[in-house]
Amino acid sequence: SAYLSASGVAQFEPMPWGQGFPAPVFCDEFEVVQVESSGKHRHHLKMQVRRDGMTFQAMKFHHRGDLPTPGQSLCFPYQVSTHGSEVVLVML
Repeated sequence: SAYLSASGVAQFEPMPWGQGFPAPVFCDEFEVVQVESSGKHRHHLKMQVRRDGMTFQAMKFHHRGDLPTPGQSLCFPYQVSTHGSEVVLVML
């Protein structure tokens, strides 16, 4: 899980991601800690998730379907990003 630290993400961010060279995608299992919907039509999902004792913010844009519940285990594909010094998981 070294890529889930701010310093791990910093190694990826300066890379030339773009057409023909996509950003890396990871897939892991996380425990849901907190869930809320956001956005004008409440179609975005904002969660706190935990893995290996570390807690992260996770975002899913244009979410359809039921909301996960706290304590639920979820496995999902994501890309890593940072917001200041915080690691954010962008769910795909």
